[in-house]
Amino acid sequence: MLTVAQDDVQPPPPSPTTVNLESKFSMTEDYNAMRLDKSLADIVILVDESKTPIYAHSVILSHRSEYYKKALSTRWIKNQDRTVLLEGIALPTDLDPQHIRAVLTHPDTDVETLNILLEYIYTGSACVPESQLSSVALFADYISMDDVKLQCLAYWNMHLLKGENALDFYALAVRLGEKEYQRIMISQTVNLVGLYKMTRPDFENLVKPYLSMLPNDLQENLIEHYEVSGATKEWSHQIISDIIPNSMFDDLILELEKYLDRKFSVDHAIAWEIRWY
Repeated sequence: MLTVAQDDVQPPPPSPTTVNLESKFSMTEDYNAMRLDKSLADIVILVDESKTPIYAHSVILSHRSEYYKKALSTRWIKNQDRTVLLEGIALPTDLDPQHIRAVLTHPDTDVETLNILLEYIYTGSACVPESQLSSVALFADYISMDDVKLQCLAYWNMHLLKGENALDFYALAVRLGEKEYQRIMISQTVNLVGLYKMTRPDFENLVKPYLSMLPNDLQENLIEHYEVSGATKEWSHQIISDIIPNSMFDDLILELEKYLDRKFSVDHAIAWEIRWY
C-alpha cells in the first residue's frame, strides 16, 4: 500500500499565461469602411422626399439600435415583393438585388443627418456640424437614440445658447419633450427681458457702453427701444419668429410671468407685441 504524505502531494501545474492580441487595424475605421461599402449591404433606406437611397447592413443596425431591430423584424422582403419594392432604385452595379432584405423609408430627414447617425451607429462616434444639431437631435429622438439627442442639447446649451436664439432652443426642447432644457431656455430669456425693463438713464450708464459686445440686431433693437419710448415700463419687441406656434409662445409667456412676477398682455396680431403691467 502506498501511503502518500501531504508533503509528497505535487501542486497542480500553473495555468498557461494569457496573450493579449491587438489588431494593427482601427476597428472604428473598419466599421466606417463597412458602412460605406455598398457591395455587402442588405438594407436600403430611402431618405427625404426624393427617396435618395442609403445602404446599410441589417446585422449592425439590429445590434446597435432597438428602433431598427423592431423595424426590420417586420419588414423583411419576400422574394415576390423584391422587384416592386426596388422599382426605380438605381442599385450599385456591385450589389446583387437578391441580397436586399428590407427597404426602409425616412421621408422627414435628410441624407447628411442620416449619414451622421449611421456613422454613430457603426463606429460609436460622429462629428455633428453646429448647423445640423437640431436635425440630428430630432432624428435621434425619432429612432430612440436618447444618448445622441442629449449630447446635441448639451452642446447647444454649453456653447451656442444666447438670448437671441433661446426661443429656437426652447422650440427644440419642446419638440423633444425635454423639460429641463425648456427651463434653461426660460432663464436665458428672462436675462434678455431684463435689458428692456430698465429706465433710460440706467440703460445709458449700464448697457450702452457695452453694446458692441451684443449681436448687431440686438444692439439696433435696444437703441430704437430706448430712444423711442424713453423711461419705459413696457416692453414691445418682436422676440419670436413665425415658425413658433401661438400655443407654444403662450406657454413661454406663462413661465416668464412666474419668473418676473408680472402679468403680460399679448397681442399675436401685432408682430408679437408684449406689454407688461
